[in-house]
Amino acid sequence: MPPSLESLAPKDSAEDLAVFRSQVVGPLLCRDGRTHGELAEALRELSRTPVRPPGSSRPRTYSVATLERWYYAFRATGLDALRPARRAGVRLAAALGDTERELLLEIRRTHPRVPVSVVLETLVADGRLDRTRISASTLRRFYRAHGLDARTLRHSDLEPRRRWQTSTPNALWHADVCHGPALRIDGRSAPLRIHAILDDYSRHIIALQATTNERESEMLMLMVKALRSHPAPEVLYLDNGATYSGTALATACARVGIGLVHAKPYDPQARGKMERFWRTLREQCLDHCAGLGSLHDVQVRLLAWLNDRYLVTPHGGLVGRTPTEAYADGERRAPVAESMLREALIVRARRRVLGDGTVSIAGTDFELDQGYLAGRNVTVARSLLDPSTPPWVEHEDQRLALRPVDPKANGKAKRAAARWHQGCRQRALRPRRGCPRPLRRARTPARRGEGSRTVTANAWAHYFGFASPPFSKEIRDDDLWVPASRERRVDRLVEACHDHEHILLTGEPGVGKTCVLRSLRQRLPEAGFRLTYCHNATLGRRDFYRQLCLALGLSPRATAAAVFYEIGQHIHELGAARVHPVFLLDEAHLLHQDVLDHLHILANYDWDSKALLTIVLVGLPELADRLALRRNRSLLSRIHTRVQLGAASPEDTAEYIEYRVRAVGGDGSPFSSDAVAILHEASSGRLRDIDRLATNALRHAASRKVRIVDRSVLGKVLGDHLNDLVA
Repeated sequence: MPPSLESLAPKDSAEDLAVFRSQVVGPLLCRDGRTHGELAEALRELSRTPVRPPGSSRPRTYSVATLERWYYAFRATGLDALRPARRAGVRLAAALGDTERELLLEIRRTHPRVPVSVVLETLVADGRLDRTRISASTLRRFYRAHGLDARTLRHSDLEPRRRWQTSTPNALWHADVCHGPALRIDGRSAPLRIHAILDDYSRHIIALQATTNERESEMLMLMVKALRSHPAPEVLYLDNGATYSGTALATACARVGIGLVHAKPYDPQARGKMERFWRTLREQCLDHCAGLGSLHDVQVRLLAWLNDRYLVTPHGGLVGRTPTEAYADGERRAPVAESMLREALIVRARRRVLGDGTVSIAGTDFELDQGYLAGRNVTVARSLLDPSTPPWVEHEDQRLALRPVDPKANGKAKRAAARWHQGCRQRALRPRRGCPRPLRRARTPARRGEGSRTVTANAWAHYFGFASPPFSKEIRDDDLWVPASRERRVDRLVEACHDHEHILLTGEPGVGKTCVLRSLRQRLPEAGFRLTYCHNATLGRRDFYRQLCLALGLSPRATAAAVFYEIGQHIHELGAARVHPVFLLDEAHLLHQDVLDHLHILANYDWDSKALLTIVLVGLPELADRLALRRNRSLLSRIHTRVQLGAASPEDTAEYIEYRVRAVGGDGSPFSSDAVAILHEASSGRLRDIDRLATNALRHAASRKVRIVDRSVLGKVLGDHLNDLVA
């Protein structure tokens, strides 16, 4: 039996109400020996006097009968007689039967995170509950009376947090970045980023630096500054941001002997010491730095506050000691040697030396004097500690110097790439119908045998020694190129399918969404999964489900309800056979709104208690914007895995070209390093544009009997493409 309405009030409210009633009838108790008529007159006078009950915002009056009952009850047994009696007959959701009430409680205990509105809509849709018998607000009060409201459940699910601290200084360092107020540098607004390293045992600030970015290079320089004046820590504790996830930081820590630990994602409480320091910094210093015009002024203000206030102020977490005193408890160890720091910040990579003896490093071409290394893969090294030092080649225990190539040599091809980009932006300026168009000279194809340079697809491919065109769309799933960055995303999608989660995959056109889906298809085992691919997203709801029926091998019915029922039954049968269906909906940004309104119902089985289906929505970035609308919030809340693909990096572009060439039997890449850089710039890292431009460049090089696609060949291709766009 649920508690009554009175029992839901705080325990002291009944006591307050009894005291209030005794005060109301108090004037009647001050005089004894009254006659019955005098008492009746006093009661009538008191009934006309307004009083304000506890918890009420307005005064009110009480009837003579009520006041008389309070008067005799108080005289008979005292204050306890004025306490309000329990109203055992009042129940929340009284219109429901005991079976329905138990059902609602059981659903809430089994699915504590499902909103009340969803529970009510599901039961009404299944015909198990009448909408007129209970409202959502009444159901929320019903759950609150039984301790099943959202706030109580949220606090009951919290994991207990226990205080932890290292036993000695320099055992563990925290590092993080804080965003400060914008600066005005040379009349322009510039961001402010504060990098800091904090010792866990003493809360001592090892290093603090004000910059305008949060790149990995800034973190590395701050680490060098700290290790030059302090002993190396045993562990470095970081979050999962891009600043702390690079390979250079991981390699440097491993060489120095520092363990690298990342906090659990989406758990800021795990880094409470660092967050508490940022709060102190903001309140005492950073909020008062508005108006400073340079990083130097901010740095001076930060260091002054650090030395004069923070380090010498007693800390509550240190039982009254200051961070300086606590940090002095550690043993005196020597800082890291300069030679070890220099070696730790050397990064190495494999690069291919081109036929002209040049090698590309971070978008810059360098020359190598050793001509015998042309066409070979070598190890290129460069120092992050001293960026002014030129990179070098390490080959057979020798250190070979590299010289930068004259940048003026790249001017012509880069100007051609810039013109091609400008033509892409001017496509919207083409003349409309009826406007005069500029005259173009008609191109008359040369006859065969008269110096014609027209080369067929197979001819230019055979000219370079390829078995087939390297950048064709016809490629097997086994031969797909997936870089390391995309491999992590494919692993995430595979894990989401195994966990029966819904997926949202977005990206600009041509960045490789279909390639990721084909890799996902290859990675999923056929025994436990059944993939269904739907590519036509422009249909209405009924035609969309009819298409889905055909893809599943079912016979579509006439009505939308019959089609939906047949699909639901088929999914239940697959679930009973331990086969998990995965629906791949490509071009989902074109889905009609009525289809989006119905997809979350398709994903709901057995009161949203079973994940019998995985829906993969694939589309352009505007798909995420559509799902963020309030109308689609029910569908978006069910999508736990959201992946966004970006364009390929310059290194990925070079690796992609080399991989596709090797896949068709090529010995080496026919593209020079500067041509690869220009190709990446012209395509903006979109694989589809890379395929088109690279194919045109190879065809043009074959027509000119050239084996290497350099800047001149690629510049001619980009120029022709620009003319076609403008025309």
